[in-house]
Amino acid sequence: MSIQGEIAALAELKRLATDADHFGQHIHMHPRDSHNWAANTAFVVAASPEAVLALIGKHERAADDSHRNREYFADQVERCDKLKAENTALRAAITGIECRFEVGEDTLKLIRACLRSAEGDIDRMQAENESLRAQLREAK
Repeated sequence: MSIQGEIAALAELKRLATDADHFGQHIHMHPRDSHNWAANTAFVVAASPEAVLALIGKHERAADDSHRNREYFADQVERCDKLKAENTALRAAITGIECRFEVGEDTLKLIRACLRSAEGDIDRMQAENESLRAQLREAK
């Protein structure tokens, strides 16, 4: 039976149970009608409108719970997909930072080498200037 057929059958059963008298008083069971008349009578008494409505109510609550669970699951899948996308973006950003840091480290090494060379040049020029000043003082 399709879901639509099941829903229609439950709706019809619910209508019948709502309209019926308690204990199925409109149904008569007679021993000659069936070999299982006692079992049939017990079933009809047990399947009162209240019992049928309770079962239908339980089924409807289960269907509602199932629908809420599907919605919750769909929300969790969507949240998971967003987190995966964010994770991918963050990993890409980290990779970019690491590359820039490596370039930055190489640049720093080059700058440090240039500074050491410049400091050596400065020291050499200061020594040369001192020597020239000393020669100038002696010449005076």
